[in-house]
Amino acid sequence: MIVDVLQRNTYQLRQVGTTADIIETEWAYSEPSLLDRDLKITGMRYRLVVMINHRKLLATASLRLYYEAQHGAGEWVTAESTPELTQQIENMQREVKHRLNATVFQ
Repeated sequence: MIVDVLQRNTYQLRQVGTTADIIETEWAYSEPSLLDRDLKITGMRYRLVVMINHRKLLATASLRLYYEAQHGAGEWVTAESTPELTQQIENMQREVKHRLNATVFQ
């Protein structure tokens, strides 16, 4: 279910835990915006880690976004997510929550 949501949003899976308790995506790369380029940012990347907590009648999932920027040829450092990416993650969270609720109440 969660894997379907990630794949439909074009995330490539890097690791799926043996009991699907942790799902990680590959790093996705994007071009820096004009504003980012003005700040000498040469690369942007992000990935998701989904942690699933199974309970008797309820399962919960949390999505953690890792977003990093690169200045020149330097190391990747934590950066603030773009509003568009944040909105996409929030939409995915709502869909996952809806699917989890639908599963519980079937």
